[in-house]
Amino acid sequence: MNAALIAVLINTIGIPELTTWLRGLHASGTPVTDAVILQKLITDTNFIESVGNAWLAAHPVTPPPAP
Repeated sequence: MNAALIAVLINTIGIPELTTWLRGLHASGTPVTDAVILQKLITDTNFIESVGNAWLAAHPVTPPPAP
């Protein structure tokens, strides 16, 4: 991935997701602790892994054509 793509992903997905999550914590009165952050990281990692695995399963590797 190039730097421009990473910046776009962070600005269009990462920051809005983090903002929504933090606002939700604030609205519920939940303090931001190491445990809460770790749970968010685990949950997001599991979700991203499942999406990636589903994509890989739907797009199997095909061998290159024989010369």
